[in-house]
Order: sequence, then C-alpha cells, then structure tokens
Amino acid sequence: MKRNLKLLVIGCSRFGAKIASKASTDGYFVTIVDKMEGSFVKLESSYSGYSIEGDATEIPVLKKARVDEVDEVVITTEDDDTNIFIASIIDHFFPTVSLIVIRLKDSSKSILLNGRKFKII
Repeated sequence: MKRNLKLLVIGCSRFGAKIASKASTDGYFVTIVDKMEGSFVKLESSYSGYSIEGDATEIPVLKKARVDEVDEVVITTEDDDTNIFIASIIDHFFPTVSLIVIRLKDSSKSILLNGRKFKII
C-alpha cells in the first residue's frame, strides 16, 4: 500500500495556492497556513486539504497545522526574512520534518540556511 505524503504549505499567495492545489490533486495530504483568511480564495476548487488562518512564525500555529506529522514543508510567503525565520523554527523545534523548501527572492540570503534538509526555490 502506497503511503500518502503529508505536506504543509506556508503562505497562500498565488504561488503557494498553486503548490497546495497541485499537491492536493496529486494525492498529498495538504495543509496550508496564511495570516489572512481571504487568501484562501486563491486555492483551486478541487483543493481538498485544510486551511489554517494564523501566523506561522508562532509555534502554536505550527502545532495546530500538525507540522510534527508532515513529511515536507514549503514556505512561500512574500518576505525572505520571514521564510528564513520560519524554516529555522521548523528545523530547530520539529526535527522530524525531512525536507523544508524555502522560496527566496534574494538567493544570497541562502547562506543563512545551513543544513541538508533545506531546498531553495
């Protein structure tokens, strides 16, 4: 029996919504988190995952999103510093996450992320 992967997407911009919607269609168990409830309208109608309104820089919000149960996290907020901060929190407090994908507009900031589980997009 094939094990379905669990994915957490942080940031429901058009980019984050596209990733979450595609992963949901592909059979992933998906949760997406965004600070603004109105952002979730960007998700495709076929999206079958969970949506959580909250600030992903806060550990209680990450726990509500069950980050400790996911295989991968994709961080797609509009702010590089926020993305790096969230990635660092997840790496430090939730070591069971096997891959953290981070969207960075300024690739020179990738030097701040040191570890095998980070992938920069």
